[in-house]
Amino acid sequence: MITVIVSGGSVDETFASGFLDTVRPDCIIAADRGYYYLKKMGVVPDHIVGDFDSLPKEEHLPDDPDVGIHRFRPEKDDTDTGIAASLAVRLGSDEVYFLGATGTRVDHMLANIALLAALEAKGVTGRIVDPHNRISFLSSHGEERAGSEPVRFALERSGQFGKYVSFAPFGGPVVGLSLSGFKYPLRNRTLSPEETQMLVSNEITGDVGVVSFTRGALLMTESRD
Repeated sequence: MITVIVSGGSVDETFASGFLDTVRPDCIIAADRGYYYLKKMGVVPDHIVGDFDSLPKEEHLPDDPDVGIHRFRPEKDDTDTGIAASLAVRLGSDEVYFLGATGTRVDHMLANIALLAALEAKGVTGRIVDPHNRISFLSSHGEERAGSEPVRFALERSGQFGKYVSFAPFGGPVVGLSLSGFKYPLRNRTLSPEETQMLVSNEITGDVGVVSFTRGALLMTESRD
């Protein structure tokens, strides 16, 4: 089951409409101001969540029995996007894409990136997408492999998002990191978050770029200028 969450960050409506047409999600969840963007695109979500403090005052929620409205108090221990992600898990989502999860508020963007790790821990694949980036979470957690055999992730050049691929160790060191099929390869390196600079702006040179490591987690950002 594929779910798209539209949040209240920066939303390029042309890009978002095309993305929804391409992905054809089974479920669309609007997180607070995300409903405003969806309405402008003529898209009716399946669920709307939030405290609605960032929704324009003149904007009214739909009076539609087919749209689930989940209202929360502003004083809460989660963000509207986090609540939407939890709902996506409860609904049985296998993949969750976030639109409007990046923008001017870096604090919200960091919280949204952390949601990718929270989803992965529950067995759900999460990705943040905007017109210039696609952010994914790669982890060795829960992988069944013999001994120190690395976990492998393959990225086909024909299907990548943009020209550049960057990585950042998440939550601690990444052990045994190797990159093959890239312009700047690596072999069996252990890298800490402080060494992220050496993993920025790589490029796939073969048909497939392969990322492997034995322990840890990586944020992978596919970017275009």
